[in-house]
Amino acid sequence: MKLFRKMKANHKPGKNKRKHNRVNGLPYIGRTGKEQDQKTVKYRDCSRCRFRCSNKISKEDAYKIFSTYYQMGSYEKQRAFLCQHVDQDKKRNTHLKEITFYSDTCGRQNRNQYVASTMLYALKQHKSIEVINHKFFERGHSEMEADSIHSAVERAKKNTQIYHPSQWDTVVSMARKKNPYIVIPMNFRDFSDLKSLRKKMCNNMKKTVNNKTINWLLVKWIKVDKASPDAISFNYCFEEEKFQTVNVQQSGLRGRKRAMQSITLAPAYDTKLPISEAKKADLISLCSSGVIPATYHSYYENLPWGKSIKDKLPEPDIDEDDEYET
Repeated sequence: MKLFRKMKANHKPGKNKRKHNRVNGLPYIGRTGKEQDQKTVKYRDCSRCRFRCSNKISKEDAYKIFSTYYQMGSYEKQRAFLCQHVDQDKKRNTHLKEITFYSDTCGRQNRNQYVASTMLYALKQHKSIEVINHKFFERGHSEMEADSIHSAVERAKKNTQIYHPSQWDTVVSMARKKNPYIVIPMNFRDFSDLKSLRKKMCNNMKKTVNNKTINWLLVKWIKVDKASPDAISFNYCFEEEKFQTVNVQQSGLRGRKRAMQSITLAPAYDTKLPISEAKKADLISLCSSGVIPATYHSYYENLPWGKSIKDKLPEPDIDEDDEYET
């Protein structure tokens, strides 16, 4: 069985060496024939610069950063190193007052009460943003840039063997040669419980201020405004004057208004999600038979499992066609 793609003959013998030297900071000859010198630490006096780097980073620290960066051996590792150690300046984008998101009409992913309540929470946490919009594409016109990402990843995976979830990070980042995708690995600690957030923030997501029932499957536009901190506006079309409003903190027999400032995001999971006993047995058998290389056996052997856990297919997303069902 043919497992790997046949490597094409390299007609440019100096290409790999040039790439190796450039990534490792060594001298090399560029594509235009220009000689590039070896990279060295050039420590400068930044007293006249507004960033004052020389006052924040010592010569010893600068040399350590330089050595670590050029000893990584690959552009992807260097890029990940920079992304990991660079923080966004919180003073930037203070002029930004309004944000608009666009997405398809998938109910379980985008068009639902939990996303709407999360928008309201984000608005309260951000100091400068005053309005957040979420607009949904018309049915049949929902092609987005993310669709090209999916196809690129599928092509990159086609002739690649995946034995460990972390290998997907490399596949995705290498799916696009020019300007590679930035991959941010996540684990169970990075997910928040949006259902509990919705219960804390909103005791009314069904009736408008005019006592009309909200049909979330028909909503085309969700809007939250800092001028109305306890309200979510929605629209069944894209005409500005046809917004309707729901008072999410409406007091009634079942609850009282809660202080929004005291509400925080809770983690969705405290531990790794266990798999079923049958799935664990199948994975161990793949390790025993040698299908999964020995390097990855410890990962699968340590996966949590439970006898009460049942295997099931993911629940299907609400299709765009469902929005017209009664």
